[in-house]
Amino acid sequence: MLTFKLAFRNLFRNTRRTILTSLLISSSLVVLILVDGLMLGMTKVMVGGITHTLEGEAQVARKGFRNDFEVEYTIDDPASVISQLKENKSRQRGSGPGLLLAA
Repeated sequence: MLTFKLAFRNLFRNTRRTILTSLLISSSLVVLILVDGLMLGMTKVMVGGITHTLEGEAQVARKGFRNDFEVEYTIDDPASVISQLKENKSRQRGSGPGLLLAA
C-alpha cells in the first residue's frame, strides 16, 4: 500500500513531467494504431491487386479473340461454357458469366 501512495504522490510532484510523459505515451499509441491500420490496408490492397488482375483470375475467350479483340470472336453460347465449368469444380472457388475465381 505504501508503494501506491509513493507512486501517486510522485505523479503530481512534477506535473510538467507527468503531462509530457502521458502525452508522449498517448501520441505514440495513436501513431502505432494508425500505422497498423495503414499496414493492414496496404496488405489488403496488395492481395486484391494480385488476385484481381489477369494473373489471379481466368478468362475464357473464343479462339482468335486475344489477337485483335474483335466482337465477332466472343463466345456465342456462354451457357454451355458455364455448365462445363460447373461440372469441373475441383480447382475453382466460383464462376459466373464474366468471372471465374481459381482456387
